Amino acid sequence: MEVFEKFSVTPFSFGGFGETKLDLPFFLGDKRIESVEGLLRAKDFSILKDVVSNDSVEFFERAKVALVHQFESGFGSGKKEEDSKHLLHKAFLCLRVVGKLCSNRAIGSPIARHPRRKAFGLFGRA
Repeated sequence: MEVFEKFSVTPFSFGGFGETKLDLPFFLGDKRIESVEGLLRAKDFSILKDVVSNDSVEFFERAKVALVHQFESGFGSGKKEEDSKHLLHKAFLCLRVVGKLCSNRAIGSPIARHPRRKAFGLFGRA
């Protein structure tokens, strides 16, 4: 079976945090945050024009930064592609949660101002 280098991409922004500077690529285990500005073009999605909306294509075209997971797999789409997609989705959600927790602490959320209150941590009750 022929093996191909493949990757999954989940664009995101640092919206609400102003201009955030990172030395890219920034590695998170087998995933990385990478600059994708100008790399994802509408013509690259032309083969998927019947299943991907124009809004989605424009979203990818405007992307400046993305979570990227690179992996090897055979021709077509299967379990490895789905696993990669789910891995990036989980990483994206974790980054959102951590970002939200950090921003709440920075602006003095009610939980941060009242340490006696019970809060839910990332892995259950804190």
